[in-house]
Formats: sequence, structure tokens, C-alpha cells
Amino acid sequence: MSDRPEPSRSPKRRWRTAFFASLPIIVLIVVLVMIANWRRNALATQQDAPPPAAAQIAILPDGIVMFAPNGSVAQHLVDWLDAAQKGSRYFEVGGTQFVGKDVEPTAVAKTRLKKLVDIMGAYPRVKVTVIGFTGRKGGSQENGILSEQRAKRVVELLVADGVSADRLAARGRGEMQNIDPENSQANERVGLLLEYE
Repeated sequence: MSDRPEPSRSPKRRWRTAFFASLPIIVLIVVLVMIANWRRNALATQQDAPPPAAAQIAILPDGIVMFAPNGSVAQHLVDWLDAAQKGSRYFEVGGTQFVGKDVEPTAVAKTRLKKLVDIMGAYPRVKVTVIGFTGRKGGSQENGILSEQRAKRVVELLVADGVSADRLAARGRGEMQNIDPENSQANERVGLLLEYE
């Protein structure tokens, strides 16, 4: 060991050492201020917005709770039925219901049919006519047959899920009433004509 005294640190070196020693504390303070601002903004936004869960749930008369986002077909359908206005109303289901010239609905379309089953169970005075459609590809006669087969298949699925057959009807419209000339896949669909007695 040497008996030499330790050299004194220069002021510049002491400043640098102090700065780097306090850097984690400075970063922590900045992060905490940013989190506090973010939370304050988030709370202000939440106070202005309606509660999202209430806007996306429909409670049917028989107590079944159903996911029905604002603007969805399910929400419009339930709102119309809750108003208890007798008469009929047509609903487009939306989404990809059939792929190409298939008669079997897609898995997503079948999931949506489960909601219709729940709705029909809760509103026993409702009858549904399932109307099948196609795009413009193919001949009119072929499209007429395909659209009717689609409507009948959807009725079969509804009956299999417990809806009484005497509350259902199927009709094919072929390529009539195309909803989107640019997207032929959107026209491969069924629509629902509900009658509320």
C-alpha cells in the first residue's frame, strides 16, 4: 500500500458524479409526473363517456343477457321489439354470411343466429321470414335456387336450436336487392323479415 494521499477530485468531476448519482431520481420524478397527467386525462375522459358495459348489454324479457353493441343488428332488433309496435320490419344481418356459392353459413353467421334464437325465445309473438340473396354471378335461375336453399338452411338451423317451425318461413330472392355492387361477397347473404303480432 502506498502512503500517498488521494488526489482531490476536480469540481467538474464532482459535478458529473453527483449528476449521474441523481439521474435515477430525476427519471423517476419525470415518469411519475407523466403517469399523473395520463391518469388525470383518463379520468376526465371517463366522466364524459357513458358506461360502455351498459351500452352493450341487452336484457331480454325472459332474463337472458345478450351482448348487443350500440348500432348492431341485435340492438336495433331488441329496441324495436321492446317498443311493442305491431307490424313487420326487415333487418340486414351484415358480416360475411356465406363464402362463394356455399349454402352453409359461416361460423360467424351461425354465432349470430344463436342471438336470434334467444330473441325469438324472449318474444313468442314474433315470426321470422328468412330471405336468401345472392350476388350477380351465375344465372338468374341458379341464383334463385341458391338463395332459397340458403334461406331453408338457416331455417333448419333455427329449428335445430329450438325455434318452432311454425314461426319460420324461407324465401329466395336470388340476385334481387344487391346491397353492394362493388363487393359481390356482401350480397351472398340472408335478411330477416320480422312480424310482431
